[in-house]
Amino acid sequence: MIRNHYGVTVNSEKPTTGVFQNNHVEYMWDAMNDAVSLQYEEALDEFIGEKIKELIEFLGEYLHSEDYEKLCDLVAELNEPDLDCVDSTDWLIGFMQVKSEDKSNAWYWFDNLGCGYIPDPDAECSAIVGEVYTQVVRSRWVLTGSLCSPCYPGQVDADSEGDFLAYSLPPDYFEDDNPLKKRIRSLTV
Repeated sequence: MIRNHYGVTVNSEKPTTGVFQNNHVEYMWDAMNDAVSLQYEEALDEFIGEKIKELIEFLGEYLHSEDYEKLCDLVAELNEPDLDCVDSTDWLIGFMQVKSEDKSNAWYWFDNLGCGYIPDPDAECSAIVGEVYTQVVRSRWVLTGSLCSPCYPGQVDADSEGDFLAYSLPPDYFEDDNPLKKRIRSLTV
């Protein structure tokens, strides 16, 4: 079945993004050890941009010997940035870093860092973990459910029963008695 879901065409036979409520996924936080904080990457990208501007301004004037200490301080700050982004709320699981030649394919790109992130084809799943919901954008696992609210056009609500195929978190993210776990199956290609 093909349906237009708030401007996004969805085919029930092809997996689309699965949306999970974080409080229904018991062991997802175990996977967060290798997660990438988008807030940290954004803060670092901004920090690097500011330091590059400071260095250019500083070096734009004639470099005098008394300025050597200031130059050393600026370079030291690049090595140990003090970033105010402790409260990250968006994380990437199963994404890999790419350089400028893949900029057009990156889901998230940081100009000053010269890198971005795309789903890792070798990861068991690739997901964007928010404060309340996780969107699984690629996975070796699927489940079926109903289409989400307008907040997530073209995506499937993992908590609902339905006919639309969606990427899923791996079954080992759930307790054995969790009803979601019983609906997850391997994606055979």
